[in-house]
Amino acid sequence: TANMKFKIFSLYNIKPTEDYLQTEFDSVQEFRSFVDMITKRSINDFKVEIPDDAKILTLSTCYSSNTRHVVHAVLVEEKIQNNTK
Repeated sequence: TANMKFKIFSLYNIKPTEDYLQTEFDSVQEFRSFVDMITKRSINDFKVEIPDDAKILTLSTCYSSNTRHVVHAVLVEEKIQNNTK
């Protein structure tokens, strides 16, 4: 029921781990630390600002038998669709 636009801010390959899958944070500081961790892993500096209340989309897939390909993107626009007939 919505169109969402995301902007990629981190892209990397990594050995199997789950530390990039965190979805809940106890504080803004914990969220900032998480964002710093995944941003520093990126093979490219996308120069994207991540607000403290950001919604992050994480995509992960097998790159090889022991490597994951990970993409993180931040929500930059959300348009709710009007489904009235």
